[in-house]
Amino acid sequence: MPEPTAHSPQLRLATYALYATLGLQRARVRGVTLRADGLSDAHSAARQLTFGTGDDKTRRIEAAADRARARFGPNAVRPASTAGLA
Repeated sequence: MPEPTAHSPQLRLATYALYATLGLQRARVRGVTLRADGLSDAHSAARQLTFGTGDDKTRRIEAAADRARARFGPNAVRPASTAGLA
C-alpha cells in the first residue's frame, strides 16, 4: 500500500488487485487470506490531504459504523445482503 490506511474500501481494492495479478483463467484459488501485521494506532498515521472530497463521506460512514460496532457488538452494522444470516 502506498500509505497507511484503516479504510476498508482501499483494503478491498488492494485485495482485488492482488487477486487479479494471479491471472487465473479458471477458478483455481478458492480463498484469499490477508494478514495484517505491524499495525499502529490510526491517530499516529499521517494522511495525505487532497483537494477532492471523493472518499470523505465513506470515511465518515465507516467511522460511524465502527463506533456502532464497538458499542453494540460486531453484528450491529453489516451489509444488507447478510442481514438475514445468523
